Amino acid sequence: MTAVSISANQTSRIITLEPLADNRLEGEEEAVITLVANAADYTIDPTLDSASITILDDPVEVEVTDADTEASEAGPETGSFTISRTGGNIDSTITVQIALSGSASLGSDYTLAPAFVTAATIAGGETSRVVTLTPRADTLAEGPEEATVTLRPNNTIYNLGKTISGTVTIADDAPVIEISSNDPLASEVTLDPASFTVSRMGGDITTSITVGIAISGTAILNSDYSLNPPFVTALSISGEERLVTLTPQVPFGDVSDDEGEETVVIDLVPSSNYLLGPEDSVTLIIDDRDRWFVDRFEDTLRSQATVEQ
Repeated sequence: MTAVSISANQTSRIITLEPLADNRLEGEEEAVITLVANAADYTIDPTLDSASITILDDPVEVEVTDADTEASEAGPETGSFTISRTGGNIDSTITVQIALSGSASLGSDYTLAPAFVTAATIAGGETSRVVTLTPRADTLAEGPEEATVTLRPNNTIYNLGKTISGTVTIADDAPVIEISSNDPLASEVTLDPASFTVSRMGGDITTSITVGIAISGTAILNSDYSLNPPFVTALSISGEERLVTLTPQVPFGDVSDDEGEETVVIDLVPSSNYLLGPEDSVTLIIDDRDRWFVDRFEDTLRSQATVEQ
């Protein structure tokens, strides 16, 4: 504006100054109106030739509100936090700078929606933005982890409010491994196998997991028996469980002395990748064929003696 008119029969004209909201941190501003001389039409009182108006700033202020601080890998159960804004031009989109920290890692331990790494936006016309944290299941026994969101300052766009951070605790859903015997007895006579199952609960069931196993007992692997699938110190599980079959081995021409029953002990080995359940060991028994023949022979002799009497 460079001129204003005063209507006929009027002695004055009111000019209204209307501040425009913005998203800038600028402090108090001043608007000055100065009358410009025009000797042909009017004279100006030099003591009343200008006026000033102070415009108070209405800065944008952002903070974290309404955090849902508990999440879990099981389910998964989500957590969330809300970024809120006040002041400034509410019709204009604002970008808030954010720092992520904590023992949990974005991408491997959780995802965010809307997805971001260093900044999130609050759309024009909106006073807040809800960010949802979704845990990601894994095959690690790691205990609870924390994801912390902290608002970072921006000295030209917004001020920080009282609450500038929120923390979501992610409960672990660690794999729990157990072992159970389906059929604990095997026989060298009929080559009837024994079997056991290694099972898991929790964790990322879509990812295979390797379970440490210790084998002991009086029977010797690959001499007295074989395992299917074959393994020595570890077993891979895809899905919820893995069935293992133990088959006795009897070399051709084996006429060794009576060995009696032999045992195979299968123990689960602890690992940082899983927890052990209460059922962490099984014992399988291999019935000796020599003992079986001796028993049958003795039974035959007893039967013959009874007849002769």
